[in-house]
Formats: sequence, C-alpha cells, structure tokens
Amino acid sequence: LHHANGVEEAKGMFQKDPTLTRRISVALVDVVMETEHAGLDFCQFIRDNLGKQAMQLILRTGQPGRAPPRRIIDEYNISGYLTKLEASGDRLYMTMKSAIQKYYESAVNESLVQQMDVLYSAAATPEALLAAHTKLVQEDRGADVSFNAAYDYFGQYYYGSGCFREKAAY
Repeated sequence: LHHANGVEEAKGMFQKDPTLTRRISVALVDVVMETEHAGLDFCQFIRDNLGKQAMQLILRTGQPGRAPPRRIIDEYNISGYLTKLEASGDRLYMTMKSAIQKYYESAVNESLVQQMDVLYSAAATPEALLAAHTKLVQEDRGADVSFNAAYDYFGQYYYGSGCFREKAAY
C-alpha cells in the first residue's frame, strides 16, 4: 500500500519510482484534496501523462454534487465512484476486489496489444511474422498466464489464453 497526502506527493511518488506504474493496480483517490478538483487532476495525470489505462481509479468523495458521477466516470475513465457515505467496509472491499481483477485483465490485454504492435512493425514478411508469433507463444507470460496462438483452415489467426495447444481446441 502506498499513501500520499496530496496530488503533488502522489505524482512525485510515480516520478521518483517509475516501476510504481506497473506495480499499482488500483488507486483510491479523494476528489477534493488541495483544491476542489485535485483528485481529478491526479486521475488525468495517470491517464494522460503516464499513459496508464489499465490502472483502476476509484474516486471517493464527500461532496458528490461537485463531481457528478456520470460526467466524471466518462471524462476521466474512472473505474468506480463512491461517496464517503457509501464507503462501508463491505462496499469498499467489493469495489477494490473487482477493481484488482479488472486491472489484471486490462494489464494482460494492454501487454498483448503492445507485443502485437511490436511484432507487426518488426515483421517484414508473413514468414517473419509467423516466426515472431511462434517465439512469443512459446514464452511464458508469467503470473499463471500463458498466451497461445492458432490458425484456422483459412489462415485466420487466433491468439488468447485458452488451451489452444491441443489441436482439438483450434
């Protein structure tokens, strides 16, 4: 767990230790800190400056009228929104648990897209692309997640975390 008393301190933590962007799955952010919208500024920093779309941002506010949920969720790509009255122990647990699960799904997808972009840009021929895909499939992705590839009869390429190594699963 990491704790910051304000937006500048939180930004400083990420700037001081860039590995935090890979290690933090959920940020619970108070909307009103130094200013009435400091928490929203922090969310924008995470999304725009750090480019972290997988990190789940949960907003907490004691003044829901100042940050209308629908507009805020859409504008800042917020994962959850709790008023301080709603933030009971059970509700906070459920929100955090589902946010962590969503983070791992999003992080895997984000990583896969980045890897696929690298493969497609580096492969000059279909054969080179196939070789790069094969190498990627054979690598262990860690965290009990491995990605596998399959081609159908028409050459359509499938890539996922299913059990594609068995021919029957193609």
